[in-house]
Amino acid sequence: MINTTHMNHDFQANVTREDLVALLNDDLAGEFQAILSYVLYSQVLKGPQYMAIAAKLEEHAAEELAHALTIARQIDSLGGMPLSVRKPVKTSELAENMLRFDLRNENETIVRYRQRVRQCEAIGEYAVAEYLRDILEEEQDHQTALANALGVAIPNDQETIETPAEIPYDLQKVESGNRNDILSEAVGTESPNTTKPSVQHASTSGSI
Repeated sequence: MINTTHMNHDFQANVTREDLVALLNDDLAGEFQAILSYVLYSQVLKGPQYMAIAAKLEEHAAEELAHALTIARQIDSLGGMPLSVRKPVKTSELAENMLRFDLRNENETIVRYRQRVRQCEAIGEYAVAEYLRDILEEEQDHQTALANALGVAIPNDQETIETPAEIPYDLQKVESGNRNDILSEAVGTESPNTTKPSVQHASTSGSI
């Protein structure tokens, strides 16, 4: 079974149908993460400067749910079983941090889906590739909205796979042999402070 942990760093074009199912399940875990993060962040962003992007995040949550349904359907069509594992969601009291978490996840997601399209085409799964292209287009829209809200440039592919020092991120380790037995971790386990973001904090726009 292919190791999905470092796929962004070590792209493998030659995959089997079984490998593709595992990779799509990894993508599905990312979609579950995105749904939850967009739901949470959209409701706790405070301050007039965040009203527009908070509304956008609600739209993103609905679109990510549609992505998850599409990915699960493709996994099933390939003879696999969609898994209930998700990647962890980071929380913060700072609105800018939350937007940066989302942007970083979108950056990585875009790199993954560009790889996945090529992998699908390499083994003749052109229909799956077309569904992924549709998802990719929406993920790029999410990336643009987040980058504009933060006032930062959209990174190129090489930059998207680097981990910013100010935002440490530990991917959930999922062994291929026992994925079905792994339950999702609690939201915010990366941060000992799970207090709901305050208006004062969320209004702060200092750099991270």
